[in-house]
Amino acid sequence: MSRFLSTPRPPADTDLHPIQIADRRTAEIRRQAGWVLVGVGVAMIAANLVGLLVTLAVRL
Repeated sequence: MSRFLSTPRPPADTDLHPIQIADRRTAEIRRQAGWVLVGVGVAMIAANLVGLLVTLAVRL
């Protein structure tokens, strides 16, 4: 049992200054926004490839 008591735990939000809490939340929002942008980019590339294939199919 003492092994579990001696392991350091990550600080809870209650242990942090409000600015540190806001920084954590901002970082998480930025991470999520980055993944949204990656998804949008992949969707745009896929749409362009589909359009290219449709154009080639119509011309042939």
